[in-house]
Amino acid sequence: MHAPRPFFKVVLICMAMVLKAQLPMVEVPNEIEFGGMILKPTIAAKKIIQDDVNKLMKLPKYTQIKIDLANLYFPLMEKLMEEENFPTDFKFLALQESSLDADAVSSSNAVGYWQFKKESAIEVGIRVDSKVDERKNIIAATSGAIKYLKRNNQTFDNWVYALLSYNLGLTGAKNKVDTRYYGARKMEIDENTHWYVLRFIAHKLAFQNTIGRSGKMDLFLVEYIDGANKSLAEIAQEQQIDLELLKKYNRWLKADKVPDDKIYSVILPVPFAKKEQYNQPSNALASENKIKKASFQTLDQAPIKSDVVYTVVVNKTKVILARRGDTPAKLAFKGGITREEFFEFNEMKSFEEVKPFTFYYLEKKRNKAMVLFHTVQYGERLWEIAHNYGVRMEALRDKNRMDETEALVPGRVLYLRTKRPKNKPVEMRQLPAPKVPSLPARDTLSAEEILKKFDIPDTSQAQGTLKKETQDQWKYHTVAQGETIFSIARLYKIPNDSLVEWNQMRDYKLNIGQSLIVGKEIPENKETLHTVLAGETLYKIATLYKVSPKEILEWNNKTDNQLKVGEKLIIRKP
Repeated sequence: MHAPRPFFKVVLICMAMVLKAQLPMVEVPNEIEFGGMILKPTIAAKKIIQDDVNKLMKLPKYTQIKIDLANLYFPLMEKLMEEENFPTDFKFLALQESSLDADAVSSSNAVGYWQFKKESAIEVGIRVDSKVDERKNIIAATSGAIKYLKRNNQTFDNWVYALLSYNLGLTGAKNKVDTRYYGARKMEIDENTHWYVLRFIAHKLAFQNTIGRSGKMDLFLVEYIDGANKSLAEIAQEQQIDLELLKKYNRWLKADKVPDDKIYSVILPVPFAKKEQYNQPSNALASENKIKKASFQTLDQAPIKSDVVYTVVVNKTKVILARRGDTPAKLAFKGGITREEFFEFNEMKSFEEVKPFTFYYLEKKRNKAMVLFHTVQYGERLWEIAHNYGVRMEALRDKNRMDETEALVPGRVLYLRTKRPKNKPVEMRQLPAPKVPSLPARDTLSAEEILKKFDIPDTSQAQGTLKKETQDQWKYHTVAQGETIFSIARLYKIPNDSLVEWNQMRDYKLNIGQSLIVGKEIPENKETLHTVLAGETLYKIATLYKVSPKEILEWNNKTDNQLKVGEKLIIRKP
C-alpha cells in the first residue's frame, strides 16, 4: 500500500531538478554596480551574499512566481524611476520587501508593495484612509518610495546608505554609517555591513538576469489615469477588461468609485493580444471617444475641459492639460516624451512645478505666432506671453530686438510674427490702472475667528510659557507687479507647495496687492504649540517657523522625524 511512495519521491526530485536547471546559477562577482557606485564585497561578505542568493533560488517554483510578478510590475516601476532620474536597481527592494504582493502586511503593520506604515505613507503623499490605500497601488507606492529615498540621499549622497535608511529610518541609518563614505562612488562591502544591505544585494544578483525569462506571460500592466468618478466596473467595460482581474490589480481602491481629488493610477491588466493598442502612452490614458481634436491660435482660446488629454493644438503645436496631482514626469509620460523634453519644450527649469488647469507643450514651440501683436499687461512675464502664443522666448526677443536683461514694460506692443523694423521705435499703449483687490482689515477678526480660519490649535490651557497663537504671528507678503509664486518662494526661502498650502490656493495665479502668508513669527522668549496636520513633514513645519528640523527634535525630545497627525510640537523663538 505504501510501496509507490519512493517512486513518487523520485519523480518529484526529478521535477525539481528540471525546474532548477531552468534557472541560471548565480555567483557573487568581485564588483557590483548599484546607483552609480561600485561595490566591492570582501571574501566574507561574498559568502554571506552567496548563501542568501542560494536560499532565494532554492525553490525554483516560488522563484519563478517572483520572476513572473517582476515581469508584470517592473516595466511600470522602471518607467517611473527613469522619469525621476532615480536608480532603477531599487526595484529589487520592492521584491525584497513584499515579493510584489499588494496584500503583504508585516508584523509592524507595514502594508503593500513597499511596506509603508500608515504615518510614513502619508508623509510622502500616499493616501491611506477608508476609501483609498495607495500603499497597494504600485504607481503611488513606488512614487512614495522614490520620494523617501531621494530625500534621505540628500544627507548621504550614497545610495547604499539611503537604502539602509529605508529599514532604519534617516536617524537610525546615520547612527550606523561611516561619514567618510558620504558622496563615495566606490565602497567596500564586508561581513559587518548591515544585513539589510547584504540581503538587497542578494536579491539584485539573484533576479537581475532572470527577469524576462518567464515561460508564459498572458498579461502586461498599463497605467490608466482617466478614472475619476468611475467605478472599476465602468472602467472594465470601457477598456473591455475582465472586472475580477481589474479588481485583483487595484486592491488599493476601497470606495465604489475612483475619487477625483487628484489623479489616481488605475492599473489595467491588458491581454497580450491587445498590446499593439497600448504601444503609445496616450492610448492607456483615456478612452478614444473622450479625446477631442481642436486647434487654436493661443492657449487662452483653448477650453479647459476634464476630457482634454493632449490632442489640442495651439499655434500648430500639440499641448496637454495639467490636472491636480500632475507633475512634469507625469505629463511627459502622458504625452509620450521624456521629462527632459518636457522642460525643454516649455522653457522651464528642472525644479519648476506645473500649475493645475494649465496647458503645456509636448512639442517644440515655433518661431512665430498666428497673431500679429501683443500688448504687455501689468504683471506679465515674457515666459507667460511666449507660452500663451506657442512661441519660443528667444524668438520673441529677436523679433522685438530685446536682450535677455531687458525688462518688460506694461503697455509695450510686442511683435509676434515679424521682426520690428530697425528704424521703428517701440510702440507704447495706455493701459487702465491695475485693479488692486480690497483686503479685509486684519484687526477685524477675533481671536476665535483667527484660530478657526487658519486651523491654529487652541493652546490656552497649555502650561509654562506656551501662549495661544494670535494673528500677529503670521508673516505676510503683499504681491507686487511681476511677482510669481516661484519668485516669492525663493525670496523667503520656502517651498512652492508650502506657500500654496498655507494660503489654501487652488492654482498659482496671483493678483497685485494680494496678501500671502509666508511663515510664522514667534515673539521673543515665548513658545507655541503646533498641531501636526495630515501631509505635514518635519521639514515643512521647520520651514513654516524658520527653524531647523534638528531644533524641533531637540525641543520635543524626539529621536527621529516620524510624525503623527494630531501630534503637538513645541516651537520656540530661535
